[in-house]
Amino acid sequence: MMKKTLLTLVCTFVALCASAQNTFQLKTSGTDPQLLVVQYSGEDKPEKGKKFLFNISVNGTLLYTEGLNRNRHGLFEVVYPIPDSVLQGKSSALVRFEAYDETASVGKIYDVSIVRQKLETGIFTDRKNWQGLAKDWTCSSDGTFIYTEPDGPQHPYVNQSVIDLMSYYALEVNLKLTGVDNIPVEVFASAKNLKAGTDLDKENRYDTRRARFTLQRQKNGECRLLIPFSVFDTPKASQNTIRRIKSIAFRLSGEGGGKVKVLSTRLLEGNSVKTTADCYSRPGEPGDTIIYPVTVTNCEPTSQSVYFSIQKYGWEAFPATVEPAQLELASGETRKVNVCVIVPPGIPAGGREKQTLQILPSANPAAVQTLTFTTLRSMPHPFTIHTAEGWDEVRRKAENYDWAKDRKERYVQDAKAWIVPLRPPYVANGDGIPYLCATTHEHGLMNNAIAWQLTRSPEYARKVKQFLLMISDYQNGFPLTRKASHQSSVQEGHFFQHLAQAYDLIQDAGILTDAECTQIEYTFRLYIDLFLRYKSTGGANWAVSQLTGVFFCALAIQDFQLVDEVLYAPSCLIDKFRTYTMPDGWWYECTVSYNLWVASEYVQIGLALNPFGYSLLTEKFPVDYNLTPEYNKVGANEDADRRNLHHGHSFRIRGPIHQPYVTIKMMSDALLPFLDYRGWIFGINDATEREVGGDSFEMAYYAFRDLRYAAFIRMTPKRNDLIYGVPELPDAEPAEVRGAYADNAGALMLRSTQKDAREKIQAVLKYGTHGGYHGHFDRTGLLSLMRYGRSFYNPEMVWYSYAPYMYNFYVQTSISKNMVTVDLKQQEADDSKRSLFHTGDLFQAGCVEGTAAWSYPAYGGLRHSMKGPRDFKEKTEWEARYFPIPDKHPEFGVLTGFTEPIFQRRLMVVTDDYVVLADYDKSMEDKQHRFDLLFQVKGLLGLTADQKEHISHTAQLGTDPLSAAPLVTDVNHYSVTGTLKASFLTKFGPDADNRGTRISGEPGNLYMDIYNAWPNTQRTAFTGRAPEDHGTQRNLKYTVEGDGKLLAGGNFGAWILGEGKVDIDITGIRKLTLSSATQHANRSKTLFWAEAILETKDGKQIRLADLPVVKNNVQDNLFGNTRDYADGRINISGENYSWGLPAEPVNAGFETPAQYTFDLDGLQAVRLKTVIGGDYPLGDEAERRITFGVRMDAAQVRYLTVIEPFEKENSVQSVFAPSADRLIVTLKDGREQRFYFSGMEEEGGVPAVKMEEWKEGVLLREEHTVCD
Repeated sequence: MMKKTLLTLVCTFVALCASAQNTFQLKTSGTDPQLLVVQYSGEDKPEKGKKFLFNISVNGTLLYTEGLNRNRHGLFEVVYPIPDSVLQGKSSALVRFEAYDETASVGKIYDVSIVRQKLETGIFTDRKNWQGLAKDWTCSSDGTFIYTEPDGPQHPYVNQSVIDLMSYYALEVNLKLTGVDNIPVEVFASAKNLKAGTDLDKENRYDTRRARFTLQRQKNGECRLLIPFSVFDTPKASQNTIRRIKSIAFRLSGEGGGKVKVLSTRLLEGNSVKTTADCYSRPGEPGDTIIYPVTVTNCEPTSQSVYFSIQKYGWEAFPATVEPAQLELASGETRKVNVCVIVPPGIPAGGREKQTLQILPSANPAAVQTLTFTTLRSMPHPFTIHTAEGWDEVRRKAENYDWAKDRKERYVQDAKAWIVPLRPPYVANGDGIPYLCATTHEHGLMNNAIAWQLTRSPEYARKVKQFLLMISDYQNGFPLTRKASHQSSVQEGHFFQHLAQAYDLIQDAGILTDAECTQIEYTFRLYIDLFLRYKSTGGANWAVSQLTGVFFCALAIQDFQLVDEVLYAPSCLIDKFRTYTMPDGWWYECTVSYNLWVASEYVQIGLALNPFGYSLLTEKFPVDYNLTPEYNKVGANEDADRRNLHHGHSFRIRGPIHQPYVTIKMMSDALLPFLDYRGWIFGINDATEREVGGDSFEMAYYAFRDLRYAAFIRMTPKRNDLIYGVPELPDAEPAEVRGAYADNAGALMLRSTQKDAREKIQAVLKYGTHGGYHGHFDRTGLLSLMRYGRSFYNPEMVWYSYAPYMYNFYVQTSISKNMVTVDLKQQEADDSKRSLFHTGDLFQAGCVEGTAAWSYPAYGGLRHSMKGPRDFKEKTEWEARYFPIPDKHPEFGVLTGFTEPIFQRRLMVVTDDYVVLADYDKSMEDKQHRFDLLFQVKGLLGLTADQKEHISHTAQLGTDPLSAAPLVTDVNHYSVTGTLKASFLTKFGPDADNRGTRISGEPGNLYMDIYNAWPNTQRTAFTGRAPEDHGTQRNLKYTVEGDGKLLAGGNFGAWILGEGKVDIDITGIRKLTLSSATQHANRSKTLFWAEAILETKDGKQIRLADLPVVKNNVQDNLFGNTRDYADGRINISGENYSWGLPAEPVNAGFETPAQYTFDLDGLQAVRLKTVIGGDYPLGDEAERRITFGVRMDAAQVRYLTVIEPFEKENSVQSVFAPSADRLIVTLKDGREQRFYFSGMEEEGGVPAVKMEEWKEGVLLREEHTVCD
């Protein structure tokens, strides 16, 4: 319990008595601010039919309504601040825990106490907080002593166990030196709890900051060490560490034999004086006097005079004064002065000027300091989306254009349909964090705010007001929870963006009182402080979302000191933009959705600032020449950290720097060459193929008026963006693009040359930047192949969201890609490059390559994706998705089993009929490996080859439990010789069976023939089922009982994997009972007792399905015992079974199993054999996604592959490879196309390809690539 660590610090008060259940009488001090600390257990569950929900009151005052959905293990504490008024003047407090209503109950309370808040940090006078000091407070002159801040109460927005050094100016340490004059000293400020004997030089530089000084002995032997915190080696862009300091270590390097005695230590709040203001920017109307109260504290040990003046630049228009101009302050005394600024006439709306207050302390004139304020003429609301004139234009648009009129009507209908939510008594998200409402309510909020501007009907503005006041309620709203929406901070960011925009949009309705505005703006300032206080590098799109929310909150209240801070302060919006936007204009995470969304956020920011005179939309921001947006994750330990801490992900930007700047417009421009004839783009990293034209360019065209954007907007059948859509568009057509590349994002796209754009083949290779946590391990992979508006693959073709282990353990891994893999492992996220790009009339070509080690994926996936599970086994149990756990396994989330570096090169050729892939893969240490040429395609039609023989069936592609290979199931292996052809059919449209996969495309068929032409000698090919997400997972508990005694049983998460094998002696058993129960109901019915047979004494086998049976709670299978519940094969954990007993319960719950009872009298049964598990896949398997591979075992391999996508009739007659460098493709029309590859095995060289087209012995055309 926390209180045990606070006894010497905060004087814990324990219970005097418990007069009734859940009622406690506790001692209090009655003076200092205090906290209620309650201990609960994450293992406790409410009684059946009830939920944990209870009120906590102190002395009759409701403190909090608790629900205990904290997603925690074991005992944990919750800290509740107690208002001062509740305990004032009292020596005890009555604490009650009462059920909220008859449907609720109180969670078990393991301990309860009231503790004093720590009134200060830096408790230096208690020697127990120091290490390395003797009883007389001395240390040897070459020793080390450490101060550690004692633990204190923590609640969501206060951590009293650390020191926020940014809140102070310096640390003053007074010492006495004996036997030595000058001592070099190194001071370490660490977020870690440093221990005596720690090698400080090995501490992570991002957790521990350092500075060097020299102790200089005065005549009396004393020495004053002043440590200004600004001298620590803290990057301005990363202030997290310096704001959460746990330990401060002093390492002395003096000559031996001397002594250093610590006389006193104190934190200094300021340099001679400390000056602060609650607000540094305010708007006003002409003639208004804006007053900024400034608090001044004397930090000197003696009294002093402090002088104040307004600095002058020369052209000031806003008269400013300070009153009084002088203060006499005793030591430690605090008083206030007022800076008064008049808004003069003639200043246009949004015009502003800075005022600088100079503070001169007489005790130390060198410590002169300044505070800067920004005063402005108020901008009339609205302005965050459009000004009043802009909304007039939107209303005119809705009157004059049918599409705009329709969109207005939908806004109004959606606004009317939205019901303003009430504040629930308690609700927490999956991470156990209480919140106020679902994030989705932001849509209803904005619909009503926009409906007000469109219709001027006050009913919509009133709904917005009601919602804003609920969120900002002082007692029960954001000031209490510090969490508004139910999702994570990235969603919270755009939630607050919309709160601020909605607040701005209804200001001209005149329905908000001054008090209500003050309440709402108080919540905005709390949110702003929450994210501006702890600026840090990193965060990518999350940080942009959070900071955009901060920006709009600051803009809505017209606080331009905060506006400029969130824009230009280190690690704020402009830093995020210039470091995460890569030189080629793509966003660092390399996903189209993030590129579009982040671009839209910055465009909205730029548009909102236009009326105030900013020019962000045309600014050129300096590129990050280091190409390391998250610089704390690169450096000397980068490889080890990537493997042990970051789940294999790389945080570097790869590729060249083409120009010294990036612009906001570049983010939209970057996508243009990759858009197809429909305005669609392929998926990359965590993304599917998607439409980019149309709505995605409406805002960009509004901002930049680029004709290329208009061309894609015009493709949209019906326009939708009423807010930003420019009604009259110029005539423009997209440019023809036969190929494009983005060397930072790592996308090389090639297109065939047909005039009919729909007939064009588009193929993409992946290389370049990994993309941090959203990166996939697929360098040299075939990222996309599209034709007829249909795409056979995208990186999210099998998708499990971010939380399940499947995300990092399968979805992102190499085994789910179209690439050559090594040992069924995962490619390391290392450097790669484009080595060839060619566009011509006969073919287009490109080549990418890289060298990387291969390893097992991060064991168990992401550690932090769910807060609950402590290891992989527990995570599988939480998710109800079984995966085999070996006795010896890596740490959770750690990569192991690394190979030596493997060189990989893939050259791609796109013709008008097909795609050619030429692969070269080689061990850099000439070691033997298993190489697999993999493709992930739906709808296997069959395999053909010159010679083909089915050699085996295995339940999984591999059985190594450290690999993702066991997730590919029901695998058929073939021995093949000559050219191998695998045929597939992917269907699109409402009649297609696309369960369990993310796929987009025009309705119809996409056939695909894949020819593996080289090697053409004997090799192994295989087909297995990719682990699509069909939502079949559930916790299964099963038992086998004989005559009432348990004979066998178990439990596991039944889904694609997982089985309970039963092989038991039943000699003498007369009554046999098989039971299966699931914890929760599932829409899919999958459970079976597969091929359950009895063996008799005389060696016969009897199927249980043929015996009389008594069934209870068993869901009957309409398709009989030989089919699954959806009329497909019965397949459990990759094994096929000819029949099975349905084991699905009608009613879910472990207490209501599905049961079979058999009378074995007279059968002389001696053994029962069966397997229980979940069937996968369900029903018709024709359109399931297949992992197709060609395996070679060697130290280096070459592959030649031809892929023909077609809609109805194929064009390829035959494919033959005489060697690894020659390929012949014969078409049905008699043409023969010959390819000659060179330089494929020349590392460091540039590969090349030549194509000849022949017919009836005549050379028709030829073309070859040319080096850049």
